[in-house]
Amino acid sequence: MKIKCEAGEFEINEDMKKIIDKFGTPFAAGIFLKQKNPSIQEIMMKKLDIPKIIVNKMGEKNFIYGKDILNESIIKKETDSGKVIVCNEKGDKLGIGEFEEDIVKNLADIGIYLRKEKS
Repeated sequence: MKIKCEAGEFEINEDMKKIIDKFGTPFAAGIFLKQKNPSIQEIMMKKLDIPKIIVNKMGEKNFIYGKDILNESIIKKETDSGKVIVCNEKGDKLGIGEFEEDIVKNLADIGIYLRKEKS
């Protein structure tokens, strides 16, 4: 059977279904089938064909805390629409976002692992 989690779509067995029914939907479970967005690992390890934006220190801090990026935090951008890889001033990849009107919506960032640990 299939389950949709925050990380994407996964194939699970009956035992996993029972655990999920008891404890709630996890971030990821089972055998990966389909992902909503490129994973943080893909963003960090591969050269993806996605335009980049560079953000200032405040934009970097807000983004890795799970917040969206305001236009005034963007130093340089390769596009004004669609999905983008968010980088800091040193060129480190912080995650992926998507332009929505006057902000870049946070879709996934490197801080997600720390936030998941604390919850």
